[in-house]
Amino acid sequence: MNTIRARLGITTAALAVAAALTPLAAPAQAAPANCPWPFVCLYDFNGVKKGAFQDITAGYQRVNFGGGTGYNARRDDVVYLRDINGTVGCIEPGKSANLPTPINGLRIAPESRCFRP
Repeated sequence: MNTIRARLGITTAALAVAAALTPLAAPAQAAPANCPWPFVCLYDFNGVKKGAFQDITAGYQRVNFGGGTGYNARRDDVVYLRDINGTVGCIEPGKSANLPTPINGLRIAPESRCFRP
């Protein structure tokens, strides 16, 4: 019984760590019609597209985005988003996420899954 509890504890801890490493990841949603592959699009709180990015970069691109929603239309690449507090979140391919805090940096990386940069 102690072995089962220990394994359950390890599994729970691993899931908690995985959730912490992808704070912006959200369930897949229908792709916006105005954000085709291979773009990452940012929408304000009213759903108006404010930017589209497609370049894979080694560092963060400067972005001045007040918050809203991000959608990653790419098939194999993640997008890391840095907010004004320095917190980094990630959106996996084909997914969207709420971005409640203004974003000042965006980096598209050739990775299929999110992890802390």
